[in-house]
Amino acid sequence: MEGNILNKRSVYLAQKGELQYAIKCIDKDRIIEENLSDHVKTEISLMKMINHPYIVKLCEVMSTQQKIILVMEYIQGGDLFSIITEGTEDRLTEDESRLYFQQMIQAIEYCHSLKIIHRDLKPENILIDKVNKCIKISDFGLSTLLKSDYEKIKHSAGTLDYLAPEVFKHTDGYLGHPADIWGAGVILFNMVTGRNPFHNIDKALKLKNIQTGTVDFPKYLSKSLVDLLKNIFKPKPRDRYTIKQIKKHPWFYVNFQSVKGNLLEKNNEIKFLEDLEPDTPKRELIKIKSDQFIVNIDSIPMYI
Repeated sequence: MEGNILNKRSVYLAQKGELQYAIKCIDKDRIIEENLSDHVKTEISLMKMINHPYIVKLCEVMSTQQKIILVMEYIQGGDLFSIITEGTEDRLTEDESRLYFQQMIQAIEYCHSLKIIHRDLKPENILIDKVNKCIKISDFGLSTLLKSDYEKIKHSAGTLDYLAPEVFKHTDGYLGHPADIWGAGVILFNMVTGRNPFHNIDKALKLKNIQTGTVDFPKYLSKSLVDLLKNIFKPKPRDRYTIKQIKKHPWFYVNFQSVKGNLLEKNNEIKFLEDLEPDTPKRELIKIKSDQFIVNIDSIPMYI
């Protein structure tokens, strides 16, 4: 499975006026050591294409002699995994889950319209924006840009518990759209039950259940939701619900609110700045300037 270099970074909290941003710093030496230059360029290019209310926005990319610096919108609220596990019942209600799932499907549909396949959908990559009361899909480190909707992806990527059966069974590639839909279905099941549908400790049994779409549905789930999930967990991609079919399902369209995203101008030029001092004292504010952005960065990482 491929890795995500953008997870291997220090993250800082930045302030610009009343707005806050997350600043992700990536070591160039590590990129070179792991031979991931093309991978990082691709990921940044994809993120700069995206402009959707349910996807984390990349505001700017800058570069120093030692670092690549990503200026991202800062999302206050944690990730979906934390929201699920920290709840009173370790799961969300169907109404809560429906809202997040509706937003997720719209974000995925938008990405697919740009021929972008996420390939690593999981609760840890779904952030919760408490201010705007919505989800934000993040981490496009394993994503790929297709040349056509029917182009097959040749390399497996993602987290096993959320992978569609064709991803690890393929011999000549697999279609990305159905694979993303499978991952979204797993997240939906996770929200309403607090567990993964393929949670077997035994890896061989887990793989068998994924390949056959074998899922034990709790009795407290509504029949309409179970019907939707069964149509998502179809082992054969051609039998699996499409996004169009999901959006027409009775469980899905309750209180459904549609939003649209826009294609940003493709300007992927990286700006080169003066290198930051490597021995900058902790807590000192570092000012980074570019043509469009000025921000003070607290040099204590939020997390590594």
